[in-house]
Amino acid sequence: MMISSRRISSTPSVASCTPSKQAYNSTRQERIMNQANTGNLTRLLLIIAILCSVQFTGILMAQGSFIGTEAEFVNTHSRQRFDINSSTRAVHEIEDISSEGFGFTTRVQRLRTFEHNQNLISLRQENIGDVVSLNFFDTKQYQAVIQSVHVNDVGRTVITAQIRGRQFAYCHIIVGESTITIRAKLPFDDEFFFASTTHGQTILGQMRLSDLLDDVLPSGAPLYHL
Repeated sequence: MMISSRRISSTPSVASCTPSKQAYNSTRQERIMNQANTGNLTRLLLIIAILCSVQFTGILMAQGSFIGTEAEFVNTHSRQRFDINSSTRAVHEIEDISSEGFGFTTRVQRLRTFEHNQNLISLRQENIGDVVSLNFFDTKQYQAVIQSVHVNDVGRTVITAQIRGRQFAYCHIIVGESTITIRAKLPFDDEFFFASTTHGQTILGQMRLSDLLDDVLPSGAPLYHL
């Protein structure tokens, strides 16, 4: 009996093995579920990332389309630029001339011959906002935005433009087929530029605005009467 008892006790019982297998199976199932959950979460995050990427790409494409449309609009409606000089000679190539014999009653700082741009005659109200390049001399060049344009009683084009980068600075131009009158005032620079046609010859000059008198110019309308 003693031997039989020892044999029975030395043989492992099914009941003693069952909890260990259950624990193993439970751990395995939890591991599989965790892996499945991790995979599902990864796939979910990937789907979210793809959706966000698609949406962001759509926004960029829409913005790019808008920007492109805006650029085309700006290019289509870009402002024109008109130089007061004809294109025959560059400003720096034109030498100054003496003011003697032109009837000035005050000192003219610079003077030169001047051939105006014939396209100025064709400017109309549609050109308001366009730019006039006031290339007076090689060291005196300004840009002016057209404020108003009209044709006067004698068929000449009258242009008023505001000079960029200068306070209270304006340029007035009266242009016909063979004549032109220019008056440009830059008060804070004490500069005055003028152009007028006398006996078929057009001259362009510079003097101090503080020295300006109504009768200093040999021809053309005085500045304050334009």
